[in-house]
Amino acid sequence: MELNYQIIPRTVHKLRELLLELMELVIAAGGRFYLAKDSLLTNSLYRRSIGDAAVEAFLQLKQIYDPDMLFQSNLFRRVLQVSGSEIGRGLAQIEL
Repeated sequence: MELNYQIIPRTVHKLRELLLELMELVIAAGGRFYLAKDSLLTNSLYRRSIGDAAVEAFLQLKQIYDPDMLFQSNLFRRVLQVSGSEIGRGLAQIEL
């Protein structure tokens, strides 16, 4: 399922809450996320959706082929690396 929505300053916090609730339902149902279209997904949500083993397998391959971590994107840093708190990411960072 794809959701497209307008971000309005007065409702952004309610939208974020709703989307997090929907993400929990997706995980509970065994669903997956389209990473290129998701700005709210965190490391812990992603790991819960595909499993620690899949994430660790990818990170091991990344270490083999990119040991100096030269190739990174904001998505990689947000979803596959944990640095500090995950709280406050996603919609909270969008400039209105």
